[in-house]
Amino acid sequence: MAFAEKALLCSLFDQVVNAGRLDRLSEMVTEDVVAHLPDRSEPVAGIKELDAVITELRAAFPDLNTYIEGGRLLHEADGHMVGKGNATDRVAAHIVFRGTQAGDYLGIAATGREAVWSEAWFARVEGGRLVELTAVADRLSMYRQLGASPDQVFATAPETRPREAV
Repeated sequence: MAFAEKALLCSLFDQVVNAGRLDRLSEMVTEDVVAHLPDRSEPVAGIKELDAVITELRAAFPDLNTYIEGGRLLHEADGHMVGKGNATDRVAAHIVFRGTQAGDYLGIAATGREAVWSEAWFARVEGGRLVELTAVADRLSMYRQLGASPDQVFATAPETRPREAV
């Protein structure tokens, strides 16, 4: 069931994103990790940039909680999380985010409103650490819940262009 790889992605969200244990990030991702995130027109390159993105998200949503859809506990590997075979270098999970916006985020001033949104995360693992992350998010749902205007939504949308084939 690719348990170790699944547990690694779970730990990233459980310990780093939820609990704010940024000191654990280097145990889970490589120094040159690359993250393709929905609100960035360029990939996040390196552990320091990923740390900054997580810090920004946690500052905007200080009570942020994430969990894998299908199980309220993040370490329930039988939720909406897949990894092929006994060992794999790729893992995917459907992750739900919930938090109250207490700070500016993506050009939207703090609203004090709670938002719940879903993201699909795909991870590549090498040597027991995450080397590449790709997320696809339901930002429209988040924007609506925060009361963002269409102008604010489109102002924060990254430029999109096809990625080179790997």
